[in-house]
Amino acid sequence: MKTAALCDAARILGKFYTEVLPRVLGVDQPDGGHGTRTRTVLSTVGPVEITRAYVVDGDGQRSFPLDDAIGLVGGCTPAAAGLACWAGAQSASYDLAGAALSRLAGLAVPGRRVQRLVNLCAQDAAAWAAKRKREDHDGGILNIQADMTGIPMRKEDLVGIPGKNGDPKKRQVKGGIVFRQEANGQGEVQRVPWSTTRAVSFDDVTSFSGMLFNEAVIRGYHAADTVVFTADGAEWIWLMVKDRFEGAVEIV
Repeated sequence: MKTAALCDAARILGKFYTEVLPRVLGVDQPDGGHGTRTRTVLSTVGPVEITRAYVVDGDGQRSFPLDDAIGLVGGCTPAAAGLACWAGAQSASYDLAGAALSRLAGLAVPGRRVQRLVNLCAQDAAAWAAKRKREDHDGGILNIQADMTGIPMRKEDLVGIPGKNGDPKKRQVKGGIVFRQEANGQGEVQRVPWSTTRAVSFDDVTSFSGMLFNEAVIRGYHAADTVVFTADGAEWIWLMVKDRFEGAVEIV
């Protein structure tokens, strides 16, 4: 019944995209139109067929005004792309993300497609995260953590990367998290649900520390009663703390 309902919803949505939305957006008869083409787009209710007008510029390049107006990403509606990226961020692998989308949303999205969508959306998402407004907090505890690990990568992605003993097999990636803690009704200090945000970078310590500090400032670094920095004993981390987060309670 769910599958049948999604198929009906996809047909209705395709009809809306083809017949109604172009007129609403004023792209049903674009200047320089040369005809129409039909394509299949992944939406949150499944694959949808859309027929839309296209134009050809002076260089012979074809474009589709409706696709641009909708904001299609990698052959997906923005909502479907966002859902796939969310699944990719929450899962241990892109294949598991695809399996979760299939089981929970009824969408057949292979792991490789999830990976492509994440790559397409990652830069825009990172830019948005870095520029968002400061949160309005007063008091409480702001907890910051950082670490570094190595990620196995293909040879073409390791060009110019030094290895410990010969050719490199992994690339170093630095990661940090910022979350808030507050006392509950019983006076117990607990992490505020859904308050964790992350900063991840392949860059050097200077660039990463700036990214992590910016995230901490957005999360209320200067308004917190207490700032706590927790990490292992890596020297680079505590040099970063001394440089960027001096005065924080340090926990190894």
